[in-house]
Amino acid sequence: MVNGGKRVGFYAAGGVMVAVLIIAGVFLSGVQFPGIGGVESGILVVLLKDAPANLSSLYVTIDSFSVQSTEEAWVNIPFSNGESEVYFDLLALYDVTMELADAKIPAGDYTKMRMTI
Repeated sequence: MVNGGKRVGFYAAGGVMVAVLIIAGVFLSGVQFPGIGGVESGILVVLLKDAPANLSSLYVTIDSFSVQSTEEAWVNIPFSNGESEVYFDLLALYDVTMELADAKIPAGDYTKMRMTI
């Protein structure tokens, strides 16, 4: 029985050692986990789609798009087409999604989106 106890202790110590080596290897490899480390930016994708209406056309021009961070700073988001404004028939978006913006923005919490139409 004494030999069995030593064997269990040896296996337990070996298991702890392997676990420590795995954890150390993961952290030393530089793998980024959500919420751990400094994330500098993220991707914001804005998609636009319309619901059915009883109109033949409805043209819209969007002059600007921006988001507000929790620090009250507004971040201007460029349009996907690279233009200074976007002009389109809103009714043409029935069951079709148009990409309005796709931009890298600083990481953080955002509370508002603003479009100038």
